[in-house]
Amino acid sequence: MGTHALFLSGLTLLVSVGIVMTVWWLIAANMAVRSRLPDQSGDPVSEDLAATVRREQKGRFPVLAEMLPKVPWGKKLVQLTEQAGLPGESGTVAAGMILGGIVGIVIGAMRVEDPFLRIGCGVVGAALPVIYLRVKRQKRIEKFSQQFPDALDMVTRSLQAGYAFSAALQTVGEDMPDPVGSELKRVSQEIALGRAPHEALLALHGRLQTEDIRFFLTAVSIQRDVGGNLAEVLGKLSQVIRERFKLLSYARVLSAQHRASAYCIGASPVVMAILFAVISPGYFDAMFKTSLTLLGMQLGRALIFLGLAFQVVGFFVMKRIGTIEV
Repeated sequence: MGTHALFLSGLTLLVSVGIVMTVWWLIAANMAVRSRLPDQSGDPVSEDLAATVRREQKGRFPVLAEMLPKVPWGKKLVQLTEQAGLPGESGTVAAGMILGGIVGIVIGAMRVEDPFLRIGCGVVGAALPVIYLRVKRQKRIEKFSQQFPDALDMVTRSLQAGYAFSAALQTVGEDMPDPVGSELKRVSQEIALGRAPHEALLALHGRLQTEDIRFFLTAVSIQRDVGGNLAEVLGKLSQVIRERFKLLSYARVLSAQHRASAYCIGASPVVMAILFAVISPGYFDAMFKTSLTLLGMQLGRALIFLGLAFQVVGFFVMKRIGTIEV
């Protein structure tokens, strides 16, 4: 019986990994093809059209993409997908969440008997794409912050050479890599299509939400309202952002241990519970078969609820302690 259970667990793990890798391969292949679209034409108009099409297309699952804005959490998922650098892929992410939830429920039905834990396995499976997007968004924002001072220097030199503001942004968008290149190119395209520079920069801040962009937005808004030398202001801003980034990097190194402790402490109970449930089915059955109650709930479920609540509070407290703002 033990050999059969071990074989079934291994087979389930292989199937789950295969499904996740297949979905990732489809998304990665699709994004690789799109990233080469602008290079297939030397005409700037064709490049702009291709970029516009990429932003407006609905991905592989257009029905889900159209339904998302109509549900309460759908708009946040669309925004998160765009912030992660996957515009138009909200339908694909929603499909991945549905697939992950189904796989989680199936695995839970095979390994545990309690319906509450089965639903919990489904929730964990559905949350994996969202966790991936949040990690990807954070890495993209950090990369943008590293590239942004160089982008400001290029904008400054372009303005000093006589370029207009939108043309300077277009130059940076064509010369610098993603994410700063694609984001500033999008801002220049929106300005060229008639959108006010302040609104285009506000949209940029909504997509990335960093202090550096807020400083940039404030500098441009003040210059357009009261006048002044924008090139000189952006040059000074570039120096300030570089010094701020150095200080922030040093602070993150000092607080790395606290943040790693928060992640390990927060994840270890859940990981160990899943391992016990997979390796030894029925290990937690006695906990849910007792007739004792706590807070009006069955004792096992009440203890899990309280444990998760305290775990979440402790995780965010430790993460907040290790987060230093500059």
